[in-house]
Amino acid sequence: SILNICEGWLKVNPSFEEIFAAKEEEIKEEAIRRYLASRRKELVSTADGVPLEVWVNLDSYLQAQEVGKLAVDGIGLYRTENEYYRAEKPLSLEDWERMFLFIVENAGVKTINIRLAERKPKQGNSEDIKDSQFFGDSNLGGVEFNLEDEVGRQISITQVMAAMQAYAKYGKIGVMLAMIKT
Repeated sequence: SILNICEGWLKVNPSFEEIFAAKEEEIKEEAIRRYLASRRKELVSTADGVPLEVWVNLDSYLQAQEVGKLAVDGIGLYRTENEYYRAEKPLSLEDWERMFLFIVENAGVKTINIRLAERKPKQGNSEDIKDSQFFGDSNLGGVEFNLEDEVGRQISITQVMAAMQAYAKYGKIGVMLAMIKT
């Protein structure tokens, strides 16, 4: 069988040609990943040779698969509130654990920083309805939302608990509070 996790398909009883093509693609991807990893420090350094770290931001946990191909050092900011805007239902502890573990297992970086969900400022559009659905009607933002608002506090506790599970398993996840209301 051939399983393609990135594209989400399974081929049962593949032909010899299909197996060969899948193996060839796997070898190419591994060669590119190794090449980029070997050149990372050379490609990202100051004029006098001091290496720099390259970090990326995530708007969705699914982007972790692409991060793994970039040979970067870490995820500087994962904006967790964006998952609420895509969700069809409130996100549970299990949902967050699944997303955080997916990032850690697929990104291939040494450090991942998640930012606890923050409510967006009211825009006067349909996103405000979704915002109220998940974040309540409070106008608090930033750290005030995470610590003083009952809904924000519960979301924060849930996300921290999920992050602790990922940290216990892999030791790679950090938590940030949005200190400023945006």
